[in-house]
Amino acid sequence: MVSLDDLVAAAERTLTGDVAQELAGVYGDLFVFPENQRLESFPGCDVDLLLLAYENQHVCMWGLALEGPNAGRVLVGLEGSDGATSLVYVESIEEFVAARRWDGDCLRGPLVQAQGQAIDAASLEWLESRFVEAMPTYGWPCEENRRFEGHGLKVMIWICEDQTDWYISGSETALRANLPAIAELSDLSAALWSDDEVGLAVLRYIQSGA
Repeated sequence: MVSLDDLVAAAERTLTGDVAQELAGVYGDLFVFPENQRLESFPGCDVDLLLLAYENQHVCMWGLALEGPNAGRVLVGLEGSDGATSLVYVESIEEFVAARRWDGDCLRGPLVQAQGQAIDAASLEWLESRFVEAMPTYGWPCEENRRFEGHGLKVMIWICEDQTDWYISGSETALRANLPAIAELSDLSAALWSDDEVGLAVLRYIQSGA
């Protein structure tokens, strides 16, 4: 069994000050650790967690469980439809850092996005069969957040109850080669958009039927 001291030491090695600053730039979250090491009460948890960060609007917070059944996992505490709760966000502090870095790479673009209807099972199975899945996260910003990569692309989807947000990034060549097939999923053909030069060029290319 990993001791409390070992878990704190792993957090100190993995989430250094420089790394916290890097990760804060992805979504604008407010990192508490490692500058301040303090325990915080999380909803539904019997033991306090090592507080890592707050979401930039303080809608939720992330903490590392140091003991109990979730020891070593990163939990997210948030207000849900049934009240305040805490969920396992990822399995380790290493996965927490890796997921944020992956998101940063994805959102750096070139990027094509969509806010569509709740993803259907067939579309999700298509992604699973054609891409390699990176680490999923849970609880925020949606109940389930999936990451896929392959064919020169990163595809991130935030799966909420009533909608799915899509973030698809890669080189112009990779987007031109693969986005037409992705656009056939769910309701993406009418929902894709971009605000960067490459993304717009790729969408014009697809719409032209070239």
